Amino acid sequence: MNKWCVLSSIFLSVFILSLVSAAENDTRVGADKAFACLENQVATKPTLALDEALFSVLALGSGDKALKVIEQEEKKESTGSCWPKAGCSIKQTAQALLALRQAGRDTKAAENWLLNKSGIATDLAWYLEIDTEQQRAAQCTIKYDAGTYTVRIGQDMRLSSSAGSCLTLAPSGFLLRVHDSCLSKSFDVSCNETFVTSLVYQKDKGTENDCLNLGNLTCFVSDTSHSSASLGTTREQIMAYCFKQGTACDYEGSLWATYALWKQDKNINKYLPYLIALTEGHERHFASAFLFGLTGNNDFFSTIAQQQKVQGYWELTGSPYNRYYDTALALLGLGGNAEAQTAKDYLISIQTREGCWNNNRIVDTGFLLYAGWGRVARGGGGSGGSSAFCTEAGFSCGRQDACLAAGGLVKPGFECTGFGICCSVAVSEASCASLSGRVCSATQTCSGKSIASAEGNCCTDECTTQPIVVVDSACDLAGGSCASECGEGQEASTEQCTSRSDICCIESGSGEEPGVNWILILLLGIFILLVILAIIYREKIRLWYFSWRKGATAPTVRQVPSGRAPPPIYRPVQHPVQQRPISRPLTRAPQGKPFSAELEDTLKKLREMSK
Repeated sequence: MNKWCVLSSIFLSVFILSLVSAAENDTRVGADKAFACLENQVATKPTLALDEALFSVLALGSGDKALKVIEQEEKKESTGSCWPKAGCSIKQTAQALLALRQAGRDTKAAENWLLNKSGIATDLAWYLEIDTEQQRAAQCTIKYDAGTYTVRIGQDMRLSSSAGSCLTLAPSGFLLRVHDSCLSKSFDVSCNETFVTSLVYQKDKGTENDCLNLGNLTCFVSDTSHSSASLGTTREQIMAYCFKQGTACDYEGSLWATYALWKQDKNINKYLPYLIALTEGHERHFASAFLFGLTGNNDFFSTIAQQQKVQGYWELTGSPYNRYYDTALALLGLGGNAEAQTAKDYLISIQTREGCWNNNRIVDTGFLLYAGWGRVARGGGGSGGSSAFCTEAGFSCGRQDACLAAGGLVKPGFECTGFGICCSVAVSEASCASLSGRVCSATQTCSGKSIASAEGNCCTDECTTQPIVVVDSACDLAGGSCASECGEGQEASTEQCTSRSDICCIESGSGEEPGVNWILILLLGIFILLVILAIIYREKIRLWYFSWRKGATAPTVRQVPSGRAPPPIYRPVQHPVQQRPISRPLTRAPQGKPFSAELEDTLKKLREMSK
């Protein structure tokens, strides 16, 4: 019995592995088809827009035609290079930096321009917090600029007063509000008891309350706090930067610029407070995808996992883009976990006949390939260029913390998709069981926090059953695809799309066949039957017709023996009667009454007189 159990287990394992291998092979074949399709679309399109050129190079790692467009749209300034030439954009300059890096070109000019646009974020309200050990009352001094200010801390940890013009006592009494004009200053703190200092910030800077005084405001605490023994000194300096378009922070541009500099191995920690604090107001730009890749924080992973549709794609509420772009952003942040693989399988299943996506659009196809599969230029010698893809060199892609936890070393100079880094050893996620969680089924959602695991979305709370919601649009069911505009060889359909801004596009001549009109077919069949009957009974119909018209009995029809001509039919010939002209009208006698003899004689005499 045990022998058969072992053999069955082996057979089942081999069968499952074969299925997985077949699925992976289908994914690779589909990806190769997509790369070939993208290359063909770029080659055959007469002119490329800048975004088409950027995303095609991101995906393909090369392309003289696309690189020429990028060069033509480059604007050279004293601080570096930016894109497009007509109006430099943080977002497109960051994408150009990434594209040039993929192609092995020099990225220094683009990097310098972005760094020059970096500035302190004034969108947040910042506070200085001072606490003592074991809640002891203390007296502290705060130094900045050339001044020294004294504040007292009570046993309830409330502060006694403000500290000069830069530090104002907050309404709660626990914090000192940093004035916007002092955000770049450093503050030295010393107390006569063991103490700890930290920086706290909130996103609602316009309110008169602070996050410790009003329940609906969220306090964000900086990752780094400082402690010291009595009479020691700590230094706090606000490090909250963004990338500015003009004088205002550009949130979406900051996401892309931070990612681009992270790819260049730059320290991006000073940009995280601004991006994290304002995530809630910018989910339409899929901030969670960027921030999970940058921080590895499972709160952001949970947000990504909960927003994935049943089929495997993402389409955010209020997104300025479409499901293909949003799915590419998710793939960018997730890396190679189970949710990403589900999305890839879905994408392969909806490729166009040529192998691209969304009516063979270059931007969507390029972004999906870059985020989900990726290529790099061979032998690139530019600043930041990679010479090989990480997995092709025999290494493994994954998050840095997972690499170090597995005992590996980061391998610089090798490329991974998205936020992955190249690790010297195989990187694998921890199992969900080891994380004390469970994997929810397709009809369940996690009621609390989710974390990444080898099996995918691992729920550390309860899995609750949810009703199945069909998210396929009427356009999908009709065999079409939703896009902002239809491409060549396609025509717009009246079918509805999930996003109201999209239209349903169906390939010309391959749309849904019109329904059969059975009433018309029935009428046509009756008409044909009547014609056949009329041909068979034509003689009887003709006789009936004459009988109806004349109201008389129809003549007998003689049958003529076969092969003999019918006898001729004679009819009396009526000759016209010529009448003489009459000078005056004659009164016609009543029918049935003959003329008298006297009247006849009178008429005869009158005729003779008229001669």
